[in-house]
This record gives sequence, C-alpha cells and structure tokens, in this order.
Amino acid sequence: MTPNFETIFVGKMPGGEALPMSKLVLLAPTNQVQELQTILLDRKTEHSDFVFYADRLMRLVVEEALNELPVTTVTVTTPTHCKYKGILT
Repeated sequence: MTPNFETIFVGKMPGGEALPMSKLVLLAPTNQVQELQTILLDRKTEHSDFVFYADRLMRLVVEEALNELPVTTVTVTTPTHCKYKGILT
C-alpha cells in the first residue's frame, strides 16, 4: 500500500483512542506542504535538510493551530492617537 497523507499523519491520542475528527484540521495540500512532505519522506534527505524542512512544516502547523484560537474584537489607540480595530486572542 502506498502511504498517503491520512495514513502518515493522522493517528491516535496518547490513550490510544482515535482522534476526534471534529477537532482535526488538515493543512491544505498546497504545493509548499506537498514539497515539504516529499523532502521529509525522501530517504536521501540529509539530516540537516530534514531538520530545516521539518521546522518549516511545524511552523505551518502551529500557524494553522493559532488560526483556530477564539478571538475578541478590540479597538486600540495607536501612538499617533488614531483608533485601530483589531483582534486579540
């Protein structure tokens, strides 16, 4: 069987139970993500390259996780006394 995204990256929780699918967010299979996965899965990838590309992929995963945090809309005053409508987690 040829491994695919789901068989490689979707697993179980520490207690052995299956991950609740309602909590699972998959990264979109963009060219960047697919390239990073290809490099990481290639047995010819050097250790230093593996570490570099694994770090890049982890940053994308963390960024996606941060996008899932609840936010609150706030208005702040800038140093130039202008109002700015933004969000805070």
